[in-house]
Amino acid sequence: PMKALWVVVAFIIIQQIEGNLISPKIVGHSVGLHPAFIIFVLLVGGALWGLVGLLVSVPLAGVLKVIIESILSWFRLNYPKWFRP
Repeated sequence: PMKALWVVVAFIIIQQIEGNLISPKIVGHSVGLHPAFIIFVLLVGGALWGLVGLLVSVPLAGVLKVIIESILSWFRLNYPKWFRP
């Protein structure tokens, strides 16, 4: 009985570490977003739209990042004086 309890406790701890630290880092690296931002996006997506928000929030954030980078790149090419220091 005590071994089973320790196994359950260890499983919960490992699951929390994997879910809250390791997964956001891996997903953030593959999408190109910071892990803290991934956690924030998941929290906001889950709070606003529930399970669907959790599933859609990270890909949507990645798409928005690409769109914003493309717009900034276009402005840098067409209006370089705006981006001079």
